[in-house]
Amino acid sequence: MLEKNTLTDYEQFRKAAITYRETHTLLETAIVFSKTPKTIVSWCKKYKETGLLTKAAQGGKTHCIVDKEGEDFILKTVEEENDLTLKKICQRYVEQFGIVIGQSTVDYYLKKNGVTLKKKVFMTQNKKNQKQLLSVKNLLRN
Repeated sequence: MLEKNTLTDYEQFRKAAITYRETHTLLETAIVFSKTPKTIVSWCKKYKETGLLTKAAQGGKTHCIVDKEGEDFILKTVEEENDLTLKKICQRYVEQFGIVIGQSTVDYYLKKNGVTLKKKVFMTQNKKNQKQLLSVKNLLRN
């Protein structure tokens, strides 16, 4: 068994909870250590199966599937047609490379390179007339 000095504070805490659980109920252990019963059960199960007291590995930076060629393709596509939606750019990427990427990935590479998408705004004739009428009213007030 591991010596107390070789364990981190967190591992000592887990070990104490597991040891306490051996002679007490799950609910008592959860209350004493201010953890949920599910947490206590998972700690005990992990220790019983592996003998480890360490935390589970958390997520980290994932590697993107877009390489330099893909990044250049995204930038070139936007340069040629800057009114495309992120969804359309993703579709074109799939057509070109056969790899599905998300809209957030495209957005990331555009922001990384300081590129913004410009949308063409279309107004109905009625809305144009309303805007003109409002601007005329504002002129008349002054």
